[in-house]
Amino acid sequence: MLKCLLAADNASIVRPLADYFMEKKYHLDIASDVEDAIKLLKENRAYQFVIIDINMPQKTGLDIYHYIKKNGITAKVIMMTGDLIGFEQLCGHLKIDARLEKPITINEFDQILKNLQKDIKESL
Repeated sequence: MLKCLLAADNASIVRPLADYFMEKKYHLDIASDVEDAIKLLKENRAYQFVIIDINMPQKTGLDIYHYIKKNGITAKVIMMTGDLIGFEQLCGHLKIDARLEKPITINEFDQILKNLQKDIKESL
């Protein structure tokens, strides 16, 4: 079963993605802030995907990204933001697997996830 962590605090993002994961019968953990996301990553390193909203309360999604890289977590990382200024350049400097610009569509998300799942299967 596909396991994913979604780190986002905005219900307009969380709700449709949660519905998508439920429909696909995938496992989804949701963290509404950076501390919760890091706690879940410490408890469960078996995520295949981590979807991170850059703009989070108190800290940023970049803190989650740096935790993942520092601790050798092998999950595919998908970064998203609605603040597009500098996002493409930032993503170019980070080793992320995909990026999403908000507002996202489920079709766009589904295609990204399918492409990344192919990458996982090919690397096995």
